[in-house]
Amino acid sequence: RMLFRSTKPIVGRIGENITITGTGGETLLQSEGRFGARTLVYQEKFDLPKRDDYYAILGGWVIGGISAGVGIREDKSIITGVDSPFSALRFVFSSHTDDEIKDEEGIEEAEADAEKVANHGDKK
Repeated sequence: RMLFRSTKPIVGRIGENITITGTGGETLLQSEGRFGARTLVYQEKFDLPKRDDYYAILGGWVIGGISAGVGIREDKSIITGVDSPFSALRFVFSSHTDDEIKDEEGIEEAEADAEKVANHGDKK
């Protein structure tokens, strides 16, 4: 049986080249972009909740095997884009203050502490 599904490039950016297909194979929604020639990923469509007329999409960042942040992108369309409102949260697993990690040396020390916590549960 055919399911509602979304099709998107395995490497893409901010809602480009996404197609949402209905159970009969008809295109329900589609976005343009620069990544149409890439290998495609097919996903069963999940109905996102709509709050205050917006859909919210969550995305995470992993740097060096360590969770580094999460972002929330919202739009009135189920396909979010570059102009969709965006909020980012940064994770800092360190006892360092923001003032201590403003320079390159401070950033490297904070990242080393974060790696220790991620790998061994050690705390500074």
